[in-house]
Amino acid sequence: MENKFGLKRPILESVKREVRKKSGFGCVICGSIPYEYEHIIPEFHEAEKHDPNCITLLCGNCHGKVTRKIISKETVIKKMKTPYNLHADEVKGYEIEILPEIGPFKVKLGNITGENVKNFLCVDGEPLLSLRKSEGNELCILNADFKNKQGESILKIIDNEWIASKENWDIECIGTRIIIREKKGEYNLILNKKNINFIEIERINMQHRGVQIFFDGKNGGEFTYNNTTMVLFDMVYRNSDHALRFQNNEILLHSNGDGYFKGLIFYKN
Repeated sequence: MENKFGLKRPILESVKREVRKKSGFGCVICGSIPYEYEHIIPEFHEAEKHDPNCITLLCGNCHGKVTRKIISKETVIKKMKTPYNLHADEVKGYEIEILPEIGPFKVKLGNITGENVKNFLCVDGEPLLSLRKSEGNELCILNADFKNKQGESILKIIDNEWIASKENWDIECIGTRIIIREKKGEYNLILNKKNINFIEIERINMQHRGVQIFFDGKNGGEFTYNNTTMVLFDMVYRNSDHALRFQNNEILLHSNGDGYFKGLIFYKN
């Protein structure tokens, strides 16, 4: 689709990133995610180029209100100068829905899969990705704290709702993926909620308590911690207390519960 000036809908990624940064990585009116890229001044049909100063982020709800003239374009323009998230402590995402009645909750990192695992990722006794049941076992409650390679929190999940630091260089949501970048081409985290009860950590580059964990998604079972690369072959943990544990600079792969462990290879970098 293109307008009367021949301008096509797709926006360059560099322009999108600038719009996200200016907008505080969420709807400029309410801060919500997911969002849409909206030409405001002028509207798309009158735009001759994709100018990041004339484009903003609006959530579906606020976009609908603008379309129905419940919210004026003048209000949007004003909010573009003072986006909601830039005046908030953090960028608030959406609630991660988990339905235990339809099956186990799964987390996957490379070739490591946890099904209803209480602590999927743990460093020196501190859970960085954990799951617990609510009273009455009616709900599964997920909590997580993902860091960057400097050890700073970049995204947290608190009782199923994710929030991110607005200090991140970039936060992008594409479909079911949450993407956080250190800079162009460098990913801190890609988290993909592939379906109701399944989250995959597609990429991670983090440090916590001196332990560096790196997985770039290129090899399904290979990730690096500290100066050691580990190649894993299909590890599944079910109904266990732990999956991936780092303790005193060692990796612990055994746990209670059931599942299977196909094999691994260690080698120094």
